[in-house]
Amino acid sequence: MTRFARMAAVALLLLPAALFAQREREARPDPCAARPQLYIAPMGAVFRAPADAAYPSAIWFAAADADRDGRLTLAEFLADAEASFARFDLNHDGEIDPTEMTAYEGDVPEISLYQRGQRLPANGRERKEAARYGGALGAGRYAQLNIPQPIASADLDFNRGVSRDEWRTVAARRFQLLGPVDGALTLAALKPTPAQETMLQCAADAAKKAKKR
Repeated sequence: MTRFARMAAVALLLLPAALFAQREREARPDPCAARPQLYIAPMGAVFRAPADAAYPSAIWFAAADADRDGRLTLAEFLADAEASFARFDLNHDGEIDPTEMTAYEGDVPEISLYQRGQRLPANGRERKEAARYGGALGAGRYAQLNIPQPIASADLDFNRGVSRDEWRTVAARRFQLLGPVDGALTLAALKPTPAQETMLQCAADAAKKAKKR
């Protein structure tokens, strides 16, 4: 076999890999592309907003802050959790069952993305972000707490259902995980979600590029 023939054979062998890599790059979403925003509250409530609006965590906080004093107390947090439980318990039998959890997941298809075992984000910024948060898992990408499925994870006795008592217990725990100061949370003190951090970093990068022009 001539040298040219060997080189041609090697090129043919490498072609499928090159085509696959190209398709991967084309299919990979641009993390800085404008898109509707998603926020998943600590107890699973879903809030969406247009790309050019304020991040929707502000919508959740304003709704939960019953006395409008800019501070979210444990009592207000638990009341908000109760309202979420009532929405998720579709048949109002006092338990969120597997069918109702599936219905929730159908309403928020984004939480199925980037689960363990799937391909890690190829974008360098998203890889760093995933490492910083211990991996972007399901709903955790759109929340302050890295919890892949905020309803299912409240099933403390593993009976595939979430009772009201379990829900209240988990709500109190999550309130503490959010880091209240002097017994309350403030919107400004809540850490950004991974998705929000990506948005903020993209904005900062765009501002730097604009200054260089």
